[in-house]
Amino acid sequence: MMAQITDLKSNLYFFIVVGFLGSFTTMSAFSQQTIEMLYNGKEINALIYILISVGSCLLGTILAYSFFKTT
Repeated sequence: MMAQITDLKSNLYFFIVVGFLGSFTTMSAFSQQTIEMLYNGKEINALIYILISVGSCLLGTILAYSFFKTT
């Protein structure tokens, strides 16, 4: 029973600290870099950056889901 509680606390910690809070820094960096490109007149580079970033994220999620699917 105690191991399950410890596991739950550990999983919750990683969800909050690594997953939730980590996503803010990733999204902030993505947004800042995109806006910087737009301000510097590099609209095409910003568009390519957005498409590659979002596309690779979706592709990675699809691959991980299909690889680790347990049904």
